This record gives sequence, C-alpha cells and structure tokens, in this order.
Amino acid sequence: MHDFGYKHGELYCENVPLARIAKEVGTPCYIYSYATLTSHYRAFDSAFQDIPHIVAFAMKANSNLAILRTMAREGSGADIVSGGELFRALKAGVPPNKIVFAGVGKNREEIRQAMDADVLMFNVESSAELRALDDVGAEAKRKVRVALRINPDIDPKTHPYISTGLKQSKFGISADRALDEFKLASSLQHIDVVGVHAHIGSQLTDVTPFVDSLKKVLGLIETLRLALKEDRQIFVFGNGGSAADAQHMAAELVGRFEREREALAAIALTTDTSIVTSVANDFTFDWVFARQIEALGRREDVALGISTSGSSANVLTALESANVRGMKTIALTGRDGGTIGKAAAIHINVPHASTARVQEVHRTVIHAICALVERTR
Repeated sequence: MHDFGYKHGELYCENVPLARIAKEVGTPCYIYSYATLTSHYRAFDSAFQDIPHIVAFAMKANSNLAILRTMAREGSGADIVSGGELFRALKAGVPPNKIVFAGVGKNREEIRQAMDADVLMFNVESSAELRALDDVGAEAKRKVRVALRINPDIDPKTHPYISTGLKQSKFGISADRALDEFKLASSLQHIDVVGVHAHIGSQLTDVTPFVDSLKKVLGLIETLRLALKEDRQIFVFGNGGSAADAQHMAAELVGRFEREREALAAIALTTDTSIVTSVANDFTFDWVFARQIEALGRREDVALGISTSGSSANVLTALESANVRGMKTIALTGRDGGTIGKAAAIHINVPHASTARVQEVHRTVIHAICALVERTR
C-alpha cells in the first residue's frame, strides 16, 4: 500500500507530519514517499523474479530527477516519449539498455539521439513510423530495434479516457493488420523486430484485463510464428565445438527436447562429409555452408550460425547467402560479436573471450530455444 496516513487527526508521510513540512518549506509543495515508491517497485520486480524482465517507469507520470534517481538505484528502466525525457533518464542514471522509446511523436533528431544512446528499443505504432525509423537507420548505417505496438481490443474496465487497448482507441496497430506490419518491418533493411508491445490502459483495479491482453498478444505471436513457419526449414551450422552444438540443436528439434510433438524440419549443415569435403576442395572452405544454403534454402527459412569468435568466414558467408535469399538469419556469437553479429537479423552475443564459457552459454540458449518452441506447439 502507501505510506500516507492519519495519526491523531493529522496527515503523515511515513513518520513525518505534513504540517511540519509545509511550515518549513512553504506551500504549495509536492511530497513523495520514498518508502512507497520503492516498495511498489519491488512488488512489481519480485513478481517477475523467475523470468528475465525489465520494469520500466513511465516518465510521463513524473520526470522529477529525484524520483528518477530513486527508481534507477532500485534497478528500474524508463519508458520515455521524447528526447527531453531521454536526456533526463540518462542524467538520472538509467542505463540505456533499460530505456524504451514509446509515443507517436518522435522526430528524426530524437530518433537519432536515442540510437546514439543505444536505447533498448522503439515502440512503433504505424508503417509510417517504421519507414521513418528505417530511414534514420540507413543514414546511421545500423539497424534499429523495434517492438510493434498491437491493439488487442481488450476492455480494461477503467475510465474511458485512459482506456487504450480497445478497438476504437486511437493507439496501436489493430490485430488484423499486425501480420502485414510485421512483414513490412521484416522487409526493411535497417529494422530489427525484437518484440511485441501492448498497452490497454491505466489505473486498472483488476488483473483480468492484463491476462486477457496477454492471451491475445501471445495468440498473435503464435499466428506470426506459424505464418512465417509455413513449409520452413531451420539450417544450423558452425565449426568445431559449434558444429557439435549445431548437430545437437537439430537433433532436439527433429526428435524431441522435453515434450511429445511433431518433428520439426531442422538440418545441421555440418554432417554430410561428402558435401563438406567436396565444396571445400572444389571451391574453398569458406563456402561449405553457403553452398548448401544456396541449394536447399528458401525464402522465410531460418539460417542459424554459431561462432564463438564472431568471425568464422564460412559462417559469415552462409548468413550473407541466406540474407540474399530472403531467409531469416540468427547468429550465436562470442567476444564482441564480430562481423557475424552484424550480418544476422537476430544476434545473441556472449561477450566473453573464453571459448569454453561462450560454448556453455550457447548450449543454454539452444536449450531455451528448444523449450520455447515446444511450449508454443
């Protein structure tokens, strides 16, 4: 709850009477409870302790630097809607990788400022906004991370002026247009779709609308996944220990990881010794995976390259070939990600110099991918 209450007919904030504060600093004045702010943040944060998450404080609620510094010290991120809010969030000590840039009024200068700061992502609500972000990304010669804001058409059962997730609301992309917007985003060279965003309203007193909204969003993600998966194959490849990891992942998908489900079309490009040796002999070793991608890969298939160094030439060549063919590209890398990280649409980097440590994390990531695939079957 909160730390404001009456004692003997006098209003207190925590253990301080408000009359004393008013007498010392004058009125009007704004009074905030540190204990209330931190306890409420900790309640949200601890509720998600078993899963990776970020709790982001919406700065439109209060951009007071003392409040922001308090939230930042607790580990909070920030939800911003302007370049000014970006400046204040950074000044208060909020890490850039915990800042989400929302709102429909972003201008090119603000977008570039946020990109230079390397914020976590931009929430996007229209194709025009997607194209604007792509243009700025092209100028900067880098990809822009985005989440598509979907309107789930859920009644939050709050005041109509702060209900944002109904079909008649002006916010977000309607569910029936989401697939088209996702395909557009995937086709733009400097856009990297990293999430789906939903906002249904403020001051909710019942968690049911949140559950309903999540069900709709998850259903939408499943629709996107199935649409992009139709007749799709997954090609996995790497060298040395990463070759073993590629074969491991393909085996888990074709067979099973933890649950009974249909077989998935996954192929490790490291297993056919005749193809690998003939291509290496007739062309170069750099082409042992790319040649197989050219022969077998189709548009919307997935190419997943694994490289602990981030610089394996044959993995890079295969990902570049996959990009040319309109395939979805994923890279698991180590060190700083190297050229391979830049070549993939989705990049998971383990920033460590030890090959052994990187491989251990890669195997954990592979297991997580297999588990999530099975849970959404």
